[in-house]
Amino acid sequence: MKMHYLKSLFVLTLISASFAASAQYPKITVKQLQEVSAAKLAACNDSSSYYGDTVTVVAVVVQDANLIDIPSSSVQGGFRPFVHVLDTANGGASGDFHGLQVMGVYTDAGGNSLPVTDIYNLYAGMVVEMTGIVGRYQGETQLALLNNSSLNVLGSQSAPTPIVVDLGDLNDNTRTNKIATGEQYEDSYIELQNVTVTSTQKFSGNRVSFDVADGNGNVINVSDRFFAQKTPSYNTTRSSAPKKQGSFM
Repeated sequence: MKMHYLKSLFVLTLISASFAASAQYPKITVKQLQEVSAAKLAACNDSSSYYGDTVTVVAVVVQDANLIDIPSSSVQGGFRPFVHVLDTANGGASGDFHGLQVMGVYTDAGGNSLPVTDIYNLYAGMVVEMTGIVGRYQGETQLALLNNSSLNVLGSQSAPTPIVVDLGDLNDNTRTNKIATGEQYEDSYIELQNVTVTSTQKFSGNRVSFDVADGNGNVINVSDRFFAQKTPSYNTTRSSAPKKQGSFM
C-alpha cells in the first residue's frame, strides 16, 4: 500500500512541477501567436509579435508526428522531430492564423541539441500543452520546445480535417508567397484541388519534392518532410519510425 502511495505521490509531483514550469510563461492561443495585422502584411512583414518570447500554448495535433522523418546531423540521434498543431478554437479547425509548426529540439547545458523524447508519440487529435521559444526559420514562424518537460498531453478529440484553399491565395506564377492573402494559412492543414504536377526535384539521392500549378499558372512546392515523399532507397535508422523504407515512385 505504501509503495502505491509513493508512486502516486511521485506522479503528482511531476505533474505539479510541469504545470509550475509552464505557469511562469504567458499562456496564449495559437492564433494570438500567429496573427499578423493587415497593415504589417501589406508591408511584407509577417513576423509574430511574440518573436523571441517564451510562451505556453494549448493546441490540437494535426498529424501523427511519427510520419515525419527529417535527418539531421546536428541533433543527437540523427533526426529533427517536428509536429504541426492547430488552435483549439472551432474544434481545431484550420485556417485564419490557426496553424503552428513545433520543433521538438532543445539545447542542454552543454550546448548539445537533443530531441524531445515524447514528440514522436503524438497522434492526430491529441490536445497538448507546449512551452517554447517563438522563432523563425526561412521565413516561417515556429515554436521551439524549451526542454524535455515542455510537452504535456491533456486529452484527445477527433483528428483535424483539411480545409480547401485556392492556390492563388498562397503563391503567384513565380512560386512567390502572397503574404497579404496567404500568411493566414501558414502551417495550416489544407487541401489543394485541380492542380497539375509541373516538375519534380530529386535530391540527396532519395528525397523528392514537386511543384504543382493551378489553371491560372500559380505554383507551389510540395516538400518532402514525410515518408510519403521518400523513394524506396530511403532507409531510416530511427527506431520508433512506423516503417523503415520510403515508397515514393
